[in-house]
Amino acid sequence: MVEIRKIGAESVNDGGLSMTGDCVPRPGHYIGEPMRKAVSDYDGQSVKIASYAIASKIEPREVAGVKLFPVDHWTAYA
Repeated sequence: MVEIRKIGAESVNDGGLSMTGDCVPRPGHYIGEPMRKAVSDYDGQSVKIASYAIASKIEPREVAGVKLFPVDHWTAYA
């Protein structure tokens, strides 16, 4: 089991489409309360958040003392 907490993100839409975009995490900007989740038996590095969502830990790289997180693509299509 691990304790996790949802964090905010900086997000931008892809041009004219409003249902897709890119985002990066905002560490320290928490949303909601911490929750306990079981670590996946499949890879040992992710947790199931909901039937449609899985979370995994990402490590930023550091450049000149600034933490840089990889950009993630999102979609809101049903």
